[in-house]
Amino acid sequence: MFFPKNKLKGMIVICLIMAIIPFIRMGYHYSLKQEKPAFTNQTEKSVAIEIIDGNGHGGIYFFDQETTFQDLLGSSVISSKSNDNFVLKTGMKLILDSDSQKSEVTIGKMSPSSRLAIGLPMDINEASQDDLILIKGIGIATAERIVALREKLKRFDDVQQLTEIKGIKEKKIKELQQYLYVEK
Repeated sequence: MFFPKNKLKGMIVICLIMAIIPFIRMGYHYSLKQEKPAFTNQTEKSVAIEIIDGNGHGGIYFFDQETTFQDLLGSSVISSKSNDNFVLKTGMKLILDSDSQKSEVTIGKMSPSSRLAIGLPMDINEASQDDLILIKGIGIATAERIVALREKLKRFDDVQQLTEIKGIKEKKIKELQQYLYVEK
């Protein structure tokens, strides 16, 4: 079978384009995948703590599991003369009041948006509408419905209760469970 020179060149160009298209599609597909923020893998084998000093300055720090508050005091991260001792847990917020004579430490919880920013799920009973909107797949209307249902129920006992909301089915619950939990 004989093809004229012009048609042969055209067929070669078409074959090359057809061979390249799958690679272009594959590259585009991988570029759309949502990746976790940098350093979110720190929480898998460590404890994430938010520390705020008396001036309101602070940040989120990662420590080995089983680290105690006294271990933290021995490090150079904070300076306090507190005699308190407890094991640090992920999601804690330590507010240091170094202005007082006793150097008191107030223990609280990290905000839901801070938890989400470092790859930790947020407690659905504490999340505001603004916090919920940060989650992929939850828009303004769905966040409003979640807050309204929480107010009606007084408290969620399980993330599965979200299926009572219009537009949230089992498939959506599976997607949201990486971002939400219910603290018992």
